[in-house]
Amino acid sequence: MSVEPVQSRTLGSIRQFGALWLLFCCIPPLSMAASLLVNVDAGSWPSISMPLMRALAADAWLYCAGFITIAAPLAGVAAAWSRKPLRGLAASEGAAAEALATARPLLVAVLLFTAVSALLTLALADAPGAATFTATSHATLAAVALALAVFGAFCGASFADPLDAAACSLGLVLLTAAGVLVAGASLERVPPAFIDLALTASPLVAMTSAARIDILRMDTLYQISPLAHLQVEYPAWYTAAGWYLLFAFSSYLGLVWKCGAVRTPAAH
Repeated sequence: MSVEPVQSRTLGSIRQFGALWLLFCCIPPLSMAASLLVNVDAGSWPSISMPLMRALAADAWLYCAGFITIAAPLAGVAAAWSRKPLRGLAASEGAAAEALATARPLLVAVLLFTAVSALLTLALADAPGAATFTATSHATLAAVALALAVFGAFCGASFADPLDAAACSLGLVLLTAAGVLVAGASLERVPPAFIDLALTASPLVAMTSAARIDILRMDTLYQISPLAHLQVEYPAWYTAAGWYLLFAFSSYLGLVWKCGAVRTPAAH
């Protein structure tokens, strides 16, 4: 294989998706900056101590989880529409290759995001077991981010209008993420097994529980959600990661199917 076509494709991908990859790289430091902005006066930033930075790491993780919950499905929609699968363009390689070409930049974005977040976590850590904690928490973080991104791509390939795709993907993700957290007193009559399943399905709960953050007992949710007063179990990190990887694979199969459905008419 000639080197020049590979270099050309690489440069083309950077030009096309460089802004997306840069955005995902910036999410972890922006989350830390948001935590600092909320909790520390801006004039004190130059002299902030490392112990205070470590104390704000949990807040930064929450912001990071919130950012990725919104950004990942929208990135998936954007990636799907950058390939324009519904318009039957670039049909020579088949549905599987088209789906892979759509998902590949999303995988790169998730890997870059996870790597930056892991490096930032390790830089702030000073407790024993930091490497294990970083590995397990970021395995879940990557699985959730990838699943939401590929789901967004599936929605992007399923709708004739990108705004409809964005609204559907983001709406369903936000409903799944926050619905169980803000539900009212009716949750007290729901079987515990269903609540545990809903918590596992929530990307916010999956990402925060992997980082050992008790999101249900934070100030706001503790006041508005009955879950904080019930006996509930957070999902183990490997359970959440496994389910989200399965969801990512299912969404990818759906993306292959949609790409094939678009190309079939063009073949006749």
